[in-house]
Amino acid sequence: MNQTVKKGLKLAAIGFPAGALIGVLILLFSHPGAFRGDYSTGKLVFYLLHCGVHGAISVGFSAVYSIEEWSVTRMTAVHFAITMGSLYLMGWIQGWLHFSGGEFIIFTACIVVSYFIVWLIFYLRGKKSVDEMNEDLVKWKRAHPEDAPLKQKK
Repeated sequence: MNQTVKKGLKLAAIGFPAGALIGVLILLFSHPGAFRGDYSTGKLVFYLLHCGVHGAISVGFSAVYSIEEWSVTRMTAVHFAITMGSLYLMGWIQGWLHFSGGEFIIFTACIVVSYFIVWLIFYLRGKKSVDEMNEDLVKWKRAHPEDAPLKQKK
């Protein structure tokens, strides 16, 4: 099995309980009576399963960030598309995400800004790493001029 897939499955196994826990916390703060009988057991189980699945998808698909052949932009775009697709679908099924009105636009804008920040952090981290490698290469070439490749004649 591909290493990225294995990593994704391991991350998904971590993401499911994390998503369910976040779902519990959101429910506790947004609907304090949910665990005191305001919600049926079936509705709570359905909600927590959805939160867990979304956590598994979001965390599991973060394995795309380890695909070295991909650009940071591609990694972020793929993770964004998968995560947002699952979030929109599950939000629509549960009835808390409506595809009309300003709330949807604000919600989507917040997620887009969050992903831009993630992309920027990965980009700057990668740029710093490349700059450090280039500096080390320049230092090495200065210390070992005899090992430098011969210049080609034009």
